[in-house]
Amino acid sequence: MTHADAIAVVGLGCIYPGAVDVGAFWRNVVDGTDAIAEAPPDRIDPRYFATSASDHGADRFSCNRGGFVPEAALRFEPGRFGIMPVAVDGAEPDQLLALTTAAAAIDDAGGLEDVARDRVGVILGRGGYLTPGLVRLDQRVRTANQLLDTLRDLLGDVEDERLVAVKDAFAAQLGELRPESAIGLVPNLAASTV
Repeated sequence: MTHADAIAVVGLGCIYPGAVDVGAFWRNVVDGTDAIAEAPPDRIDPRYFATSASDHGADRFSCNRGGFVPEAALRFEPGRFGIMPVAVDGAEPDQLLALTTAAAAIDDAGGLEDVARDRVGVILGRGGYLTPGLVRLDQRVRTANQLLDTLRDLLGDVEDERLVAVKDAFAAQLGELRPESAIGLVPNLAASTV
């Protein structure tokens, strides 16, 4: 490798279960901290866990433990990143965490004031898992309509106004849908937002 091909890591940022920053993460590694814990009830509703061997099925979680990032890591300051606060509610948590982590790495590196912007790139690895916002969007579109179709099939003579009321009540439980939330749902925009 020549000097021109060298890459230097000059700043770090991270968020892991049990660690909101690099220092806490490293302390957990050195101390051998087990960051796997029981699922917090505000993250996964306990009613959806299997309670016995006969209760296991596709509609139940079979494990109630996992690696959950601390609540403090989920607090997001939209103004720091030039994002409208109203757009944060519908955004995917992983996109907000990516911004927070990138900002921590840039701060750790001493900022970008003396850096040529054309020499900066963002590469962000992301899984293909369903995120909370995409699940809500799917529920709003597909599940809500499947619910109405099922009610029509089972009950037959339900008035359309009643079915619309059921669909509206179902959608209300998913939270408000705003156009400005859409940017926080598109997975490939996480790197461009950073």
